[in-house]
Amino acid sequence: MNILLCGASGFVGRHLEAALLNAGHKVIRGVRRPHRPDDIAVDYRNDVDVATWLPRLAGIDAVVNAVGVLRDSPAQPMARLHDAVPRALFAAAAQRGIRRIVQISALGAGQGIATPYMQTKQAADDFLQTLDLDWAILRPSLIYGKDGASTRMFMLLSHMPLVMLPEGGKQMVQPVHISDLAQAVVKLL
Repeated sequence: MNILLCGASGFVGRHLEAALLNAGHKVIRGVRRPHRPDDIAVDYRNDVDVATWLPRLAGIDAVVNAVGVLRDSPAQPMARLHDAVPRALFAAAAQRGIRRIVQISALGAGQGIATPYMQTKQAADDFLQTLDLDWAILRPSLIYGKDGASTRMFMLLSHMPLVMLPEGGKQMVQPVHISDLAQAVVKLL
C-alpha cells in the first residue's frame, strides 16, 4: 500500500516508517521540511483546508496521523496540530475515497481531562469517528524506546538518590514500547 505518514520525522513517526517499510509498504512522509523525493511538505499550523490536502492524497491508499506536540505554543498550537489540520486531512481522505486511517491519539482522550492536549486530541478523534471510513484510533499511554525523549529523562532520573513522584505516584500508567505501537499500526493497516 501507499501510505501517507503525517508526523514522520518525530519519535513515533520514525519508528512507524521503519515498521511500514519493513512490512513492504511504500511510505510517503508528510513532514515540515522535506528531504526525500517522495516527501510532502506540510504546514501543520496552517493546512486546515480540505482543498490543500486533496492533491497530496493522489495515489494514497491509507493515512496514518502521528502528529503531536506536548506543549502548546504560538509556534506549535495544539488546536491546529491536533485538531484543525487532522480534520482537514481526514475529510480530504474521505473525499478521495481513502478508506483506511489510523489516528495516533493519547490515553485519557475522551475521559474529561481538561487540558489542551487531551481536548484537542479528543476533538480530532471525535471528528474521525463521524466519517464512514475504516478508521482506527490508538490511544497509547507513555511511549518509550531507546531514542525517545521520555526514556532519556527517566534514565537520568533513575540515577538520582531520590525520585519525587507527583501526587504520591499513584497514577495508572501503561507504558508501551514504540516497537509494539508500530506493529499495531502495521496490523491495523
